[in-house]
Amino acid sequence: MAGFFYKGILLQQLKEPAFSRELREFFNADTLGATMDRKPPANFDELTHDDLLSIARQARIVDERDGRLLADKLAAARHRKPQVLVADAIDDEPYISSQLNPLLQNQRLCAEGLRLAQRACGAQEAFFAVYKNLADLEVKIPKKIEEFGVQRIRGRYPAEYQASKTFAANASTLMIGVGALIFLARAVYFNKPQTTAFITVAGDCVGNPTNLEISLGMTIAQTLERCGLIHDPARVVIGGSMTGISVIDTECTVVTPVTRAILAFRDKAKDYDFQCIGCSRCVHVCPEGLNPYLLYRSARLKRYQDFRKLDAQMCIGCNTCSYMCPAKLDLCETIRESAQEFRRMSGSMRAASVAQKKREKDTFELYMGSYYACKAEKAAGKARRKEEAAAKRAEKQALKESMRIPAETAPIQNAEAENTQASSEAETVMAGVSVNLPETAADKTADAAAAFEIVQIGSTDDRPEFSEDASGEQNSESAEEPDTGEAAEIPMEAESQGVLESLLEKADEAIVQLVEEKEPDPGLEELTVLSQTEELEQAAEVSDAEQDDLHGWHKNDTDNHGGDAK
Repeated sequence: MAGFFYKGILLQQLKEPAFSRELREFFNADTLGATMDRKPPANFDELTHDDLLSIARQARIVDERDGRLLADKLAAARHRKPQVLVADAIDDEPYISSQLNPLLQNQRLCAEGLRLAQRACGAQEAFFAVYKNLADLEVKIPKKIEEFGVQRIRGRYPAEYQASKTFAANASTLMIGVGALIFLARAVYFNKPQTTAFITVAGDCVGNPTNLEISLGMTIAQTLERCGLIHDPARVVIGGSMTGISVIDTECTVVTPVTRAILAFRDKAKDYDFQCIGCSRCVHVCPEGLNPYLLYRSARLKRYQDFRKLDAQMCIGCNTCSYMCPAKLDLCETIRESAQEFRRMSGSMRAASVAQKKREKDTFELYMGSYYACKAEKAAGKARRKEEAAAKRAEKQALKESMRIPAETAPIQNAEAENTQASSEAETVMAGVSVNLPETAADKTADAAAAFEIVQIGSTDDRPEFSEDASGEQNSESAEEPDTGEAAEIPMEAESQGVLESLLEKADEAIVQLVEEKEPDPGLEELTVLSQTEELEQAAEVSDAEQDDLHGWHKNDTDNHGGDAK
């Protein structure tokens, strides 16, 4: 456990002359004969664990190391069964010897108390622990007190804290102050409760530095008067030179079981309020590896978030930073006060943090709810559009099916409509033909158009019969006509009939072509009608020329016959 294994400082102990002097008593009158209401046991060796805990609890013994009840510590240790029990007499702070001096002055009581505590907690090993770096002592520390050894703890300050960590790391260890062991032995053997405390009274203002066993409840002012003051103190510290606190009203501050020392000093260098010079000595000596100046600065500026991030909870309050600070900054005290304030504020800060997180969670849930609602609405719209598209496709398909069925079941109606259109177009052609023909040809054309209309309305197979009938009727009509010089027109009529038949065939072909074309071109139709009209006109001209020839031939023939007759 050499000191160079961890950080810290080597301090001048300044324990003399208080350590070398005898332990003095300073009692109140009401605490002199105080005893507990219980019968002393017949045999102290037969006391059980429960009996010892009951005695310690009834005596209200408090451990001066941590302020806990000794009965509670022994009861908790009984469950985890520590292997080593350490009687703490490590006075590593300057001026303080309130544990080591009572140990040397009351060795037998200390050994009996350690033996009883070992029996109560069930520890296998027990010893006393003292600080080794006590070069200014005039009294020699023994190596063994009765059957218990005395182990010297080396290292820099805070050696007591480092020793506690080392013992806890090596094995299950329980540490109890020497003062609590003395009070335990008095309670068991003398039936006396704890009504006093061991303290050290020292400082450059105290005329008679010494260690006192003082009654609980005595004021600081009474204690200083008991030891005598040679100067008016500028600062009075209780609890220890490194870890203690300054008091202002000494008349109202009383001694408690955890009061380790009362120190009075003339110097008040902390009031000069120097500035940090950046030497970083506080960082080098901190046993926990903290940065005291940053903690001090964040505490002064009330930046508790930074204060928490700098691990202020790891500060053990050893005051080494304040001791080493050349600017005399009150680092440790400021950090300690800020840590207490931070602990008080931590509840409200935690509640505010929980409320903030809840608000953020509610906001996030609201946003996600709206997001999912919008997403569901978009999905529903998309599905609705798909359904509408599918319905439209089905409607179109049904419409196509409905249009396909009438087309298959009623082809005759479509044919009749087409025939009607073709008949109208044929009538137009025939009308154009009849305009340019003579009366007889026009009549024949009209008869042919009527026959064509009948053929289009009826069956196409009846047209030959109709034409034969028509030709028979024409022949009969021509036969019935009297022979009054019109017999010469018969060849012209036969030739006109042939021309008409050819025209009808061309008209039939044009009609069929128009029927086959669903959307005929109007311009093409006009050209067709014009071409047919021109053909009819040419045919009419040919027929007129032939008639003239026939008339000339008939005239010549008549002249010949007439000449012959004459």
